[in-house]
Amino acid sequence: MRKEISAIELQQKLSEFLDAVYKNGERLIVKQEDKPLAAIVPFQAYERMLKQQENTFSVLDSI
Repeated sequence: MRKEISAIELQQKLSEFLDAVYKNGERLIVKQEDKPLAAIVPFQAYERMLKQQENTFSVLDSI
């Protein structure tokens, strides 16, 4: 599930949000003044993204 939160809300409830990301697989978009600043995703999702990026660049390098 994707959820948008403010940077202030993240600061106030960091432990709670990290727990939700870890246990429930939540994905957080951190915003400040309605502008997206960062994403917090489960570590497994981050690793998959890096692997996909490496695979894409390895294909481009071989061309």
